[in-house]
Amino acid sequence: HVSPTHFPVTMLDVSSCGTYVVAAVPTVAAPSDPHIHVYAGADASPYAHRWSVPPGHAPAACLSLLAPRRDKTVLLAVGTADNDVVVYDVSARAVSKWSAALGTPPTKNLPKELTTKREGILRIVPDPKDPHKFLLAGYGFLCAVDLARPVPYAASFFPPDHVRAFRRRPHQRRGGNFTVCLRYNAVLYAGRAGGAGGDELVVVEHPWERIQRGLPDALVRKAYGR
Repeated sequence: HVSPTHFPVTMLDVSSCGTYVVAAVPTVAAPSDPHIHVYAGADASPYAHRWSVPPGHAPAACLSLLAPRRDKTVLLAVGTADNDVVVYDVSARAVSKWSAALGTPPTKNLPKELTTKREGILRIVPDPKDPHKFLLAGYGFLCAVDLARPVPYAASFFPPDHVRAFRRRPHQRRGGNFTVCLRYNAVLYAGRAGGAGGDELVVVEHPWERIQRGLPDALVRKAYGR
């Protein structure tokens, strides 16, 4: 059912409770825009197709199932190629109330510190103990999101005096949500450690300086101004 044309699965995630599996598969009509399918299973029964997420305004770049809520419902967070975030209610097979309030596309209602970054969202790291919190990880940043808090007009940077931090006027208020951490660069991987309930974050970096030191001397070097 997932791939009648035998396209490979490009993204896959399993909920921490084991109830849901999410798979993203490209199609012939849109090879760069994978369709997201949700499967559900219970009591060791085979997973069965439950829902196909409607195509969004931009191709999906990453996805993650968040921790189950108290009512056992599960949310699916999807990061898009436009640096947007869309959250779906897998249990209700619909867009979540959080995303519905932001509108479509949500770009205009999300902090510009996230949506205008040149590097895209590459990974979503859920908080195993809080179903409303997750991290957005890019090549050179981490962004902390809390669905239970209001979305600010402008996000804060950490550290605030970083060379890549935006400079905004003092009257522009920033909220505590969507804080962008710039302490990491050349990130290859970001995820939690310690199993399904692990509360430690692992970030793997590969700075360009190390790669540059391993390169041979240049055969030709352009001398500007000569």
